[in-house]
Amino acid sequence: MRGVTAVALAAVLIAVFLGLVAMLVIQEGPKWRFRTREPYEYVLTDASRWVWARLSENARGALRQSDVLRILEWQVFYLQESVKGVPRGAGSVIVGDTPEAIAFIVEGAASQNAVYPPEVVGEVLEHEATYLQSIGAVAEPVKEDEK
Repeated sequence: MRGVTAVALAAVLIAVFLGLVAMLVIQEGPKWRFRTREPYEYVLTDASRWVWARLSENARGALRQSDVLRILEWQVFYLQESVKGVPRGAGSVIVGDTPEAIAFIVEGAASQNAVYPPEVVGEVLEHEATYLQSIGAVAEPVKEDEK
């Protein structure tokens, strides 16, 4: 191989390599450029610990920490059923201590031989809503004049 041929071959190989790198950058570039923080996650065990730490003495006397987790699990099930189109009350409240949500949770827990006073379930749901706001999963309600 002559010197000129070797240089030409090296130039072609470098051009092919740079072309492959350019294709990779074009394909993967948007993922690198628009990388944002990881989304918040709602983990029931974390939420149950957070709620448990904020319950009143009355609620702590009526529940164990595992009961708080069970209530939150029933709340998630209630919301999943609502999303599927099964109407759950007249309101459009998604997270909160609505009478319909409390009744659903009390009834569901009773089907598992767990009896919870409705006011205690309501307190757990209030703290759950505060927890969701604290992690950025739920925003403040929109006022009518802000729409």
